Amino acid sequence: MRTFTIPKNLLLLDCFGALATSLTTGLILTTVLPTGLPTWILCALSIAAAGFVTFDFVAYRYWPEKRWPLAVIGLLNLSYCTVSISLVVLFMHVMTTIGILYFVGECTIIIPLAVFELMVANTNRWQACSSGKMNKWMNRR
Repeated sequence: MRTFTIPKNLLLLDCFGALATSLTTGLILTTVLPTGLPTWILCALSIAAAGFVTFDFVAYRYWPEKRWPLAVIGLLNLSYCTVSISLVVLFMHVMTTIGILYFVGECTIIIPLAVFELMVANTNRWQACSSGKMNKWMNRR
């Protein structure tokens, strides 16, 4: 588990996951598997995931030890899941079982990852608060 508490490794994991989401949503769901969602919505979700791939790669390359990119991508992942589930609910009357299972399954994977990313992004703050360093810092002012 220690391996994934390193921001660089977590960004790489998220990058590959976003790439899988982008390819699945943009290629497979729009052509092979009927989901019930309009194609333009699937393409928009695919483009958003491709944007996450780009952000993850840039952060991995240029800010590998920084924790703020994890906070950003964690919030973006939670936003993506919120939009996905909202679309499933909105289009429930035309969604196929495969489409519902795909998006629920995807969010079942993404949400814990996003929460973990946010936890790792805030690790230094939690350690500072629990060790008493924050109290010393606040008393100086």
